[in-house]
Amino acid sequence: MSNYDFGRLNVAFRRTTSYYLPNALSLRERVDCGALLEEHDIRLIQSVLRELKQMTPVFNRHPKYQKIAGGIIALYTDIVLKAAENENK
Repeated sequence: MSNYDFGRLNVAFRRTTSYYLPNALSLRERVDCGALLEEHDIRLIQSVLRELKQMTPVFNRHPKYQKIAGGIIALYTDIVLKAAENENK
């Protein structure tokens, strides 16, 4: 693994544990209780997904790490779908 890929993966994992996952769990709890996404929530989700998309080449070079990125993407996708369901109630 190159130093570049190692550095990018290291940053991604730090952000996942300290930022992406805690925020996702908080959002999930809110939408599970019937809340809608606020503008800052939408910007957060867009930012996370954009950042993970930029990491796609690194994840493609190191497929064993794709599951983590896929899990975060799936969690945020579930949040958006639940929020849309809440909005249609």
